[in-house]
Amino acid sequence: MRTWATRRSACSPCNHYSQRPRRGPGTRLFVAAWKRDYGANETPNFVAVGGYDGMAPSCNAIQGPKRQLEPDRTMELLKNFKDPNSPRGPISVDPATATSCQNEYLRESAQGGGKLANVRDRKVGTR
Repeated sequence: MRTWATRRSACSPCNHYSQRPRRGPGTRLFVAAWKRDYGANETPNFVAVGGYDGMAPSCNAIQGPKRQLEPDRTMELLKNFKDPNSPRGPISVDPATATSCQNEYLRESAQGGGKLANVRDRKVGTR
């Protein structure tokens, strides 16, 4: 049985970033840290990755030699945020619109070993 993950509900069991066929270094590090902290049988899903990506700009803004927030510097860092190693692929903020930009993927899922898994994906859009 095959189905496209994008047609399934947002709570689909195959919507896990650790199951992406082409995992980048950001995904591998994220999943390894997740399993270390929450258990080897736990798998991060889109909510976990959304939280990670949502906090990444804030963490980036407070890192530095002084580790202090300066309003003008902080806004500049947030407006120009880029993370090429996000678990879901490259992500950035468009400085003109403050909109997050990321690739969109269409993932194919298949039943295997008693569970659904992403078996293939392809990039369908870039922003």
